[in-house]
Amino acid sequence: MAKAKDLTGKTFGKLEVLHRSPKRSKGGRALWVCRCECEAITEVQSHHLLSGSIISCGCARSDAGKAMQQYNKEHLIKDGVYTHLLTSKVRSDSKTGVKGVTITKNGKYQARITVKNQHIHLGLFNTLEEAAAARKAAEEKYHKPLLEDNNE
Repeated sequence: MAKAKDLTGKTFGKLEVLHRSPKRSKGGRALWVCRCECEAITEVQSHHLLSGSIISCGCARSDAGKAMQQYNKEHLIKDGVYTHLLTSKVRSDSKTGVKGVTITKNGKYQARITVKNQHIHLGLFNTLEEAAAARKAAEEKYHKPLLEDNNE
């Protein structure tokens, strides 16, 4: 077995390697005790450090998540609605091919729309065309003002 490379003193992302841990990972790999820029101490396997798959104690992921939430809040959310979802395509497993329209057990077409986490039942229809028209009218009424404000 090859001698493990000494990583003491090296920096990987936000992690500075302090010393090798006396413990081993569950798979028997070497662990290194590291100090993150946020001052947290963590143990990381050497291959994760060398490959760059781990660059912090977890704080970098948290920071990235907060930055994404802030961006979404400033650019993609209007009145509590994630406007990007309003323009999403029909799901590939849709049996009707129309967003917000499903087939009930009795063969009728049910049209629905969700606005600000409120589910609005638009009705049951005998034909897919009627249900699609009801859904389209509801999108014009509820979604269009939000999309116009966000220039979607």
